[in-house]
Amino acid sequence: MSNTLGHVVGRILTHDDAPASGTVIFTPVTTTRLPDATPPAQAVASSITATLDESGDVRAALIPAAYDVTFRLRGVTRPPYRIAVTADHTDDQPLDLTTVSPVMPSPVIEYVANEATYREALAAVDTAASAADVATARAATATASASAAAEARDGAQSARTDAQAAASDAATAAAAAAADLANLQTQWGWTTDPEDPDVILLTVPDTWLDEDDALVLNIPMPTPRFA
Repeated sequence: MSNTLGHVVGRILTHDDAPASGTVIFTPVTTTRLPDATPPAQAVASSITATLDESGDVRAALIPAAYDVTFRLRGVTRPPYRIAVTADHTDDQPLDLTTVSPVMPSPVIEYVANEATYREALAAVDTAASAADVATARAATATASASAAAEARDGAQSARTDAQAAASDAATAAAAAAADLANLQTQWGWTTDPEDPDVILLTVPDTWLDEDDALVLNIPMPTPRFA
């Protein structure tokens, strides 16, 4: 069984090159097939915790397999990573954690959308823009309609006021004309011809007649005919 072990070493220092202290935990993520075993068998590894010595060195003998390496250090941190331990990692040529430690780039977040989703999003933007344009046009039309209705209402009110004033003036003029006509009838004692209502009969003194026996009057009334 000892011939199937892989050896792991490493030295961990702090930022000021002082030896780090703490532990390193090796957690297996695969199993190892033992080809020389009779009958055939697999070696199932278990988690191994190795403690750093006073120099910051760590050493472990592990069943060949893949391991997640986790660091529990005092005062410093180190991200975990995965290693592959094989039987070729002998005591003389061990796997060095320092040389296999990967350089971890800063994570980058990328937003991925498929083509259909992208096109649907663009179509939705276009639809929203068109709807906004239609709404704006309808609002402008409604505003214009409201303004035209207000103008029509004001025009109708003005026309009604003018019509009422004209009717009042006409009524006043008609009343005045009727009063003048009644006054003239009282003063001159005219009568209507019984045979022709359109003929007004007047009795006037001779002094109102000119040399041709024509009546000279200047009043706002229909021209009378005399019998």
